[in-house]
Amino acid sequence: MSDENVTVTVVGYYASRPEKVFDAWLNPEMIGQFMFGPLLREEEIIHIQVDPVIGGKFSFLVQRDGQKLDHVGEYLDIKRPLRLAFTWGVQMKPTENHSDSRVRIEIIGLGTGTQLTLNHDIPAEWADYADRTKEGWTKILNVLADIIDG
Repeated sequence: MSDENVTVTVVGYYASRPEKVFDAWLNPEMIGQFMFGPLLREEEIIHIQVDPVIGGKFSFLVQRDGQKLDHVGEYLDIKRPLRLAFTWGVQMKPTENHSDSRVRIEIIGLGTGTQLTLNHDIPAEWADYADRTKEGWTKILNVLADIIDG
């Protein structure tokens, strides 16, 4: 088994300006609409907390199928409106630390619209989840388009 990370890449296109697309990723109200909740799946959002500075942490706590899942990470790079990078993990217990993957978002203006490229580097031992990860991010990017372009 390889120790290399597996990179999942998803691209989204938006009619909105790059600043609007970028800002959605750091706005708790927006995150609660396009990353979690009824537009994606049946779950209850308990809290969406962000500290949108380099080194700041986030916590997106939801209850799904009777189980609490805390999506946690740390912001590694924030360059509005071009680039955002953060660690990504899911804690099922408060003492767990699973921020072992990284997400990089690059945003490019295209005339009056925007292209967003999301790369999620997952550890090799999670390679079997690459297709599921791609499906999840694709759905998230599509819901984001519905919300900000709708």
